[in-house]
Amino acid sequence: MRKRPRNRQPAPADKPLFHDNAVIIDLSWYGNNNAASGESLVGPVSGSGETRQMPAYGMGVNVINAGVPLLSHDYTHLYLRDVMGQRGLIVVGVGKAGERGFQMLYRFSDICDRLEQCGINVIFVYQKESARHVQDATSLFGARYRQRPCLFLDDDGKFFVGPPRPKSLRAIYLDREMKRLGAAEFALRDETWDALLQAFFAQAAAGSMH
Repeated sequence: MRKRPRNRQPAPADKPLFHDNAVIIDLSWYGNNNAASGESLVGPVSGSGETRQMPAYGMGVNVINAGVPLLSHDYTHLYLRDVMGQRGLIVVGVGKAGERGFQMLYRFSDICDRLEQCGINVIFVYQKESARHVQDATSLFGARYRQRPCLFLDDDGKFFVGPPRPKSLRAIYLDREMKRLGAAEFALRDETWDALLQAFFAQAAAGSMH
């Protein structure tokens, strides 16, 4: 006797897609004109007009606590304002199981040099649980080689109000007044993530020249 095939329930069409780099989740870019609007550092990010439904998680993509000091490679605590460039700062939050600090420095050394020449500093911030990814000997050597603080650990666990998801990056571009100019999140499982982050950096560099 043949078994009757089971009826499979179709997947719900409205299931949120948290990480799809085909459409960068919650990519919100603001020109210098919008920076003067007084948008707060802590708060929801407005959508970028993407056709896909925005998951609720993405709405808090830039929620960080700028009043929390971060542990640098030389074991001193610094605030975001201490590492701010003349034209702003890009904070890249690294989720658990992300690449190590020296890998991030190596991948993006050229574009970070370009950004520094434009007056925009870049820092990579790791969660408290990821200390071994940023305080290993090779990463510390890489940070010293750049001769400025660029790798940080949220050793108090209070910098991220809603941390980056595992194997993901969260990039936030701030001006000198700590107003958000751009924000994006990238999934490391997508092979295009480094190209997309490079593009995010390049857009910041281009915008600073206007």
